[in-house]
This record gives sequence, structure tokens and C-alpha cells, in this order.
Amino acid sequence: PALGGGGPVVKSLDGVLNITWGTSLEKAKDTFRSRIKGRFDRSNSNDNQFSVTGGRFAGHKLQNARMIFANDKMCEVEFNIVAPSRRHEKELGEFKAMLTQKYGAPHKEELVSGGTEVVWLFPVGDAPKPPLIWLIQNPSGASLRLVYRADALKEQAQPAAIARPSAASSKSPAAAKDDIEDM
Repeated sequence: PALGGGGPVVKSLDGVLNITWGTSLEKAKDTFRSRIKGRFDRSNSNDNQFSVTGGRFAGHKLQNARMIFANDKMCEVEFNIVAPSRRHEKELGEFKAMLTQKYGAPHKEELVSGGTEVVWLFPVGDAPKPPLIWLIQNPSGASLRLVYRADALKEQAQPAAIARPSAASSKSPAAAKDDIEDM
């Protein structure tokens, strides 16, 4: 996919796909499904999670995607991107370039378990847990994981109520409005 124009770097993260952090599942699910064109995955959805299979995000095919809710407030969105290249290096490079163009240089990039993890943070005031974006390469897996997460909302829920992936990330509502796919 082609990279978008060189506009100003976004300094905040208010949600994902025009869905603001804290939106209820009922209000978020139709927008989420229509934006990525995925099929509702009933077996992996519940009161705290809305899942879809297939679809597209930022010009790439998705294996699946899900929104996670804490106390009926969206706090995390995860995309598992089909990444057919060797060790997912091509897709990792494309997403890192798109995210860097939109949000500036990542705050952290490191090798973890043979793969690369790249993190962008979006501090808001004195927030102890700022929203973040987490791009995860798992060379032995079938996909590249891109997670947008608002930890402050997620921590308000009881731990047992949220299915937590092994690696995750998030994004805030204002900057998330146009997300990468609009680049």
C-alpha cells in the first residue's frame, strides 16, 4: 500500500477507526465492522469483546480483528494482519513506516523472542498510563499484530472480565478518527 502525504504528525490518540475510546460495544460494533469489512465472529465475541474475521485494514488483509471493552467502554483494538513475507519483515516495515509518518518516531523498538516490537506512546497531561500503539512481529506466527490500547480505561475493569492477549496496544479517540487506513 502506498504511504499517504506528509501531513503534520499526530500527537494524540483518541480512538481507532472513528471510534473514540470509551465508546460502548453497542455503538462501536457497526462502525468497526463496516470500516474493516470483516465478518462477525460470534464464537470469539462476548460482553467484553467484539470480534470479526477477515476484512482489510490500512490496505492489508486481516486474519481477524477485535475490540475489547472494560465496563462497556472500548479500551483496546487488535488487528492480526496477514503477513506472508519471510518473518513478516516486509509488512513490519510498511506498518512501521506508515505509523512513523503519521505519529512520528516510535518511543521504543526492541527484539523480543526473535521478533521486533515497536511502541508509540501518546502522553496526555500527567496520565500515568498513556494510550499507545504496539506493533508486534512474531516470525513463527501467521500474522503481524497491531494493537491500539488505552490502559487507563482497561485498568478500570476487573481483571477477569477482559481476555488479555499475549501482546497488545491501543489508540485514543481523537487521533484515531482517521487512522492509518485513511493515509
